[in-house]
Amino acid sequence: MSKELDAHERLIALGVIVPDEPYSPTKGKEGWYSQRLKAKLEELDKQPAKVSQLQRFKSDVPYSKLVGAALDAVIAGDQDTAMQLRAELMMRFRRNDSQVEAALFKEHTNRQNGLEASQEPDSIDLTRLGGIDFLVDGFIPARDQTQIFGKAGTGKTTAALAIAFAVINGTGLLDHSHPAKPASVLFIASDSGAAPLIAAMQDMGVSHHPALSTAAEPRFYVWAAEPSQGASAWMADLRGCIRLQQFVQEHRIRLVLIDSCKAVCSAAGLEYTDNTLVTALLTYFKEVICAHTAVVWINHDGVQSGASAGAKAWKEIPSAIHQITKDEQTQRRTWNALKMRVGRERRFDYDLRDGQLILSSGEKPVGDCEAQIVEALSRAYEQGRQYLNRSELREQVCVVGGPSHKTLDNTLSKVVRAKHPAFTRVDGRQGCYRLASRFRDALEAQI
Repeated sequence: MSKELDAHERLIALGVIVPDEPYSPTKGKEGWYSQRLKAKLEELDKQPAKVSQLQRFKSDVPYSKLVGAALDAVIAGDQDTAMQLRAELMMRFRRNDSQVEAALFKEHTNRQNGLEASQEPDSIDLTRLGGIDFLVDGFIPARDQTQIFGKAGTGKTTAALAIAFAVINGTGLLDHSHPAKPASVLFIASDSGAAPLIAAMQDMGVSHHPALSTAAEPRFYVWAAEPSQGASAWMADLRGCIRLQQFVQEHRIRLVLIDSCKAVCSAAGLEYTDNTLVTALLTYFKEVICAHTAVVWINHDGVQSGASAGAKAWKEIPSAIHQITKDEQTQRRTWNALKMRVGRERRFDYDLRDGQLILSSGEKPVGDCEAQIVEALSRAYEQGRQYLNRSELREQVCVVGGPSHKTLDNTLSKVVRAKHPAFTRVDGRQGCYRLASRFRDALEAQI
């Protein structure tokens, strides 16, 4: 029986049967899988160029070398050799398809980070690292991963488009008014396809936005299945991810939205509930793709209330998790920022009117008062004070007609976690803040 199980796995790796086809004990008893495998191998033996490439790995070549060779074949676009090497890895080292795919992602991640032969340091140098900035204030961390999930019909695609055009137009979003820095966006519509995306854009009034123009360099790119234009749905296999990495670098994409987690994994024959595989995929995105762009994954509701579908890694690895719900009677939506490694978790209501996301009546927007805080700290420094506490900042910044206490608290929390913060917390002094060294140096130069 184990021989037939091995043959079943090798047939999947060779592309003879689809990845989600379960093993059939009845076929196994009849020797169906081993017979199909024998026929496929005989077919491959008639291809001398491919056989000579594979023959190098028939003896005792170690696992790491086989993985490296398979990755080389993927990068070169040699699908036949890549599939043969995957089958060899599965048979000789008792790996399943997900484990092999995870190993290929890890190998490519290491190559991109220059870790092939380097020695691990005793400790990383934290002084060389920075914090996290927002791409879309309060919602999307820059060069990091975010997940947005909700039930069908809650308006996830419309919310994703609102985020996309906040970046394209350089505006704020919903309860955060601080504008985003204008940049180019890629929307991967592998779930519903291009037609529903266009319909949502028409509802929002952006179907003829200048960013779509091909006369010059467009700033809103879309990947979706469109046979009339020779385009197929993007999938999250290694080849697709390498293509994505090259595209975001070439076109200076600062935001990628992927609709949806399940669609891009299923299309590649990857099980999006497999935690080992999803961990490898998201780690690859974090270390390779997110070195150049922010990524938003769109997901569905899970079985557990308040949780997304799929593997645990979908909610563990991204730095921000947002849930969207809808009241079927009032049609009011609720945005729940469940996880925020930068900024604050929060919950607020909004409405969807004529394709636009509108903050509900009674919900107060959160502004940004970084400039006012820097000004207050600068005045204090010029007067010989090294820092101010939160109460003193409230007295000077939250004046009549000025920012609210909530805006001040939100700005303090966000800025101190930024990659290059304008001010920082004072060590050993809880609730106290001081100017960053570059601002203090500039003031010293003026004195």
